[in-house]
Formats: sequence, structure tokens, C-alpha cells
Amino acid sequence: MAQLKQLARKIFHETLAAIDIPATMQRKLLRKGAVLVCGETKIDLGDFEKLRVVAIGKAAHAMVDGLELVLSPFLRIEGVVSAPTPARRPVPGMKYFIGGHPVPNAESWKAAEAILALLKRCDEKTLVFFLLSGGGSALVELPLD
Repeated sequence: MAQLKQLARKIFHETLAAIDIPATMQRKLLRKGAVLVCGETKIDLGDFEKLRVVAIGKAAHAMVDGLELVLSPFLRIEGVVSAPTPARRPVPGMKYFIGGHPVPNAESWKAAEAILALLKRCDEKTLVFFLLSGGGSALVELPLD
């Protein structure tokens, strides 16, 4: 049974590696000058002073890489990444945590604290990208005061 679980995990990770998440993000999220376009939504990046990122899950690193490709070289991002594996190529301005999966660990807790601290420093001139991967993700909106 343990061998089947290891084989399934290996197949999953190989499949995830074969999916080009940064390229997909570049197709779905376009930047035309200072305007970011996602489907019908257009955001003028000139309206914001800061760009922040919260990336969580197995594909967090690839999603951050994709976002960086869309926004660079003109815009610098800062944020928090929590993933079950270390980053191969850390993005400047990002704080990385190796969170436990499926059971949270001490790094998961540190990531949560870093995310809350990041969000407390945000205001109406901050654009925050929430990049979540995983089948069971749910978005819960909480007051920041």
C-alpha cells in the first residue's frame, strides 16, 4: 500500500512539473502597459503604490513565477509563499515557508503569521494577489481591523 501511495505521489509531481503554470498564467493574465487584463476585468496598476502576493499550495512557486513574468520588468512584488517544497529559484521580495501538507507544521504557522503581518500593512493603494492551488481551496474574507 505504501508503494502505491509513493507511486501515485511520484506521478502527481511529474504531472505537475509537466504543466507549464507560468505560461498558463501569461495566457490568462496579460499586462498591456500599466493595465492588467484578466478576462473581462481590467486593472490600472497606476492606481496602486504596492503589489503584494500571497501564494499557497503545491503550485505556489510556479504561480509566483508566472505572475513575476507578467509583471516584470516594470513592477516589483513582495509577499509570502507557503508550499510543501522549497523554491528552486526564489523571487526577490518574497518570503518562503515550507508548509506541511496535508497536515500543517510549524512553518505553516509561521507562514500564516507572515501573511497576516503582510496584509496588516496593506491599504487602499495596495493590490493583493491571492494565488491558491489545491482542490480543496476555499476563500474566506476576514476583516483586517
